[in-house]
Amino acid sequence: MIKDKLINPIEILLVEDNPGDADLIREMLSGNGPISFDIENVDGLSEALERAGQKKFDIILLDLRLPDSMGLDTVRTVRAQIADIPIVVLTGTNDEQMGLAAIQAGAQDYLIKGQVDGGLLIRTIRYAIERKRAEDEIRNLNISLEQRVISRTEELQKSEERYRVLYESSHDAIMLLTPENGFFAGNPAAIELFDCRDEKEFTTHAPSDLSPE
Repeated sequence: MIKDKLINPIEILLVEDNPGDADLIREMLSGNGPISFDIENVDGLSEALERAGQKKFDIILLDLRLPDSMGLDTVRTVRAQIADIPIVVLTGTNDEQMGLAAIQAGAQDYLIKGQVDGGLLIRTIRYAIERKRAEDEIRNLNISLEQRVISRTEELQKSEERYRVLYESSHDAIMLLTPENGFFAGNPAAIELFDCRDEKEFTTHAPSDLSPE
């Protein structure tokens, strides 16, 4: 999929209210490499959510200090409302714990402002897109597997219920036994045939002990 992006530009939603930081990111992504970028900049969370609902972006570069949202709640809000777009957090705090917390909140990666060059930024964007795609594929496979397990379980339950009804209602004696321990179950017809009070009494006998009257 990344090869396709060598032809089609990677669509970036840059959520950054600082014009200087936004211009710097544009400059770092404006090189003449094999990958091109189409960057749309908004300066608030509410506008970002609106634009993401109107246009398909490949990735969101998300500042954690916005006029209408601050900190990890920004990541959580974006992830809750936009589940299918990878997020790379931009933070001015040289705090690895904040970055890891952002990833736990739903981001694919984080970058610290002032410690980023063009090469690192491009690699991070590419890897975040691939990582999100892999996560989605794994999640979809798990969902498919869970659905198959549920479907198969329901089929088995229906099959067991059909067998139970046939077993209980059959007028023919049905006896279940093992070579070592003899009878371990019998349907009502079998219990009646051998004149036992209940299945418990029926299973106390060996097949050789019982004979129909």
